[in-house]
Amino acid sequence: MNAVVLGWVPGPTARWAGCGGRCVQQTPGGPSALERWPVGDSLSTPVGTSVHLLAQTRMPGLVGRGIVQSASWLSADPNRPGRLTHHVIVEWTKLLPLAEPIPTSILSEQVPQFPWRGFHVGVRALDPESSTQLDLAWERQSSGPGSGAVPPRCAGCHHCPVPSSG
Repeated sequence: MNAVVLGWVPGPTARWAGCGGRCVQQTPGGPSALERWPVGDSLSTPVGTSVHLLAQTRMPGLVGRGIVQSASWLSADPNRPGRLTHHVIVEWTKLLPLAEPIPTSILSEQVPQFPWRGFHVGVRALDPESSTQLDLAWERQSSGPGSGAVPPRCAGCHHCPVPSSG
């Protein structure tokens, strides 16, 4: 299966500006959120592609995970009036609040082959090893602080909760 990272610059006029909180609350264990998403001229996003959303904010990091559910089609580019770009439908199965991403500092340690530092907008393909490592990073995040679970394969690093010795 293909896997990509989508770079995204959130802003006051960006997608989810008015409904982001509702979409975030909807995805954990509940219904997913479907969203049209621009993928530029990328041919690396066929149906079934695993998608990871990298927010470019003051605290950059992953804030979304989903699966491409449609073939791409040409449509108006919301960021460049008068221009066209390819879009796909993404089914977002996990969305995090913008203030609580999986930080790029942690991603750099857990998925070192991908260039997390810097500015990414658009689509960037992941190699199979990085894709597997990123799936493990999402599992660790899902079982992180507040969940009461110890992340799988946790070696007691400073990012993972340490089980109580009670």
